[in-house]
Amino acid sequence: EDACDVTVSTPAGSQKRFTCNGALSTEETYAENIRQLLSSMGGSLTWSGGKFRIRALAYEAPTYSFTGDDVIGDIQIQPETNRSQRFNLVRGTFIDPDSDYVATEFIPVENTSFKNTRDDGQSLNKQIKLPFTNDEYMAQRLAFKQLNVANQQMRCIVPMNWKAMKVAVGARIQLSVDELSWSNKIFVVEGWQFTPESGYNLTLQEDSSSAYADPTSPGDYS
Repeated sequence: EDACDVTVSTPAGSQKRFTCNGALSTEETYAENIRQLLSSMGGSLTWSGGKFRIRALAYEAPTYSFTGDDVIGDIQIQPETNRSQRFNLVRGTFIDPDSDYVATEFIPVENTSFKNTRDDGQSLNKQIKLPFTNDEYMAQRLAFKQLNVANQQMRCIVPMNWKAMKVAVGARIQLSVDELSWSNKIFVVEGWQFTPESGYNLTLQEDSSSAYADPTSPGDYS
């Protein structure tokens, strides 16, 4: 079943996880129109193997597994995201059918745990625009997921042997490194680079299936 078509529960009843509702303009660039389409599912667009690949903001199982035997150099680790890139509250707009389809602010989504324990009580805001989302709960669900996914903060650059050649940007992998106590730790591949001197350098971001969970109770919505 497609990730966007999964049925989820909201205080108003059941609905599809993500739907795309809007009109594209020929006055906009291709890039801007694609960006607006992707916003409706928190999606990403990557180029790999001669194809564009679109992924929604949903978890996919890792494609490949690697161990310390595949690592051929020092691992560079950034344990957490810079404060300027973190956020614990998401504000934004969606297209509201009840307001003549004009951009309307959805009720902000906040994670007070991130605010109080991670960010020293400081409110760190992110602003998003959802021009192809026409439902308040769907807008909040996108914000809820973005908060949790962004909390997976560790990034690293890992030099690997030829086995990394088959890995694509946007894919998930598992990595086990005894020295770092990583056992099948999940990462998303953010970058891929080859040099004869250092082999295949993968830029990885920490990931977790739980970060993509849908809101599960009316209390998760406002």
